[in-house]
Amino acid sequence: MAVNDPLHVNESGLPLNAIEWLETHHRSKAPEREQMIRDIHFKHGSYVVDAGCGPGLWTPLLARAIGYRGRILGVDISPEALVTAYRRMHGKRYERIVKYKRSMLEQLPVPSGSVDLIFSANVSQYLPEPVTTFAAMGRNLVPGGRLVIKDIDFGTMRFHNIDSGLQARVFQARERWEQLRVDAGFSFEDSWVGFKRKATALCDIFHFLKIFVSTYKA
Repeated sequence: MAVNDPLHVNESGLPLNAIEWLETHHRSKAPEREQMIRDIHFKHGSYVVDAGCGPGLWTPLLARAIGYRGRILGVDISPEALVTAYRRMHGKRYERIVKYKRSMLEQLPVPSGSVDLIFSANVSQYLPEPVTTFAAMGRNLVPGGRLVIKDIDFGTMRFHNIDSGLQARVFQARERWEQLRVDAGFSFEDSWVGFKRKATALCDIFHFLKIFVSTYKA
């Protein structure tokens, strides 16, 4: 988030990452997030990596989707989030199929070619080079494996009763700001404008074979 006084920061200084805020936001989006998981059509018994898992809010949904013959590895850089994730799953039925590890996302702690699906939710805005980071995950996938990225794209947002030309200019200015923000000295960004265009870059530059885009109400 490109601000001088960010809100809801975690112990690493990342805005909108305080655990209490993440939990509240997750509850408010529960129906949409449950539908997202259903739409992915996980195979039972899959090995899934939750890249940028935070406090493990998606773990119950992922566990339900892959069943108790599957495996989940949650990866995050925040020790506080990982401690919370372990506490959240303690005593749950899915505890035996879940592990959490601290790691950079560019170097996932799994062997190459071992993961059926990498899931990453609301992470891209905290990555200096999101396309490069996501592309690096490709080597960890089995042949035919999938990288699933869930994030907001303000380039697709529409405001009710606002002139379409004005709206277009606002989004153009917003995308120019994303390009200039690092030079301006800001560390964080609150959107990944033009998600489909950037996701297509994964295919073109790093040889992902197919891309599918689904949209949900914010």
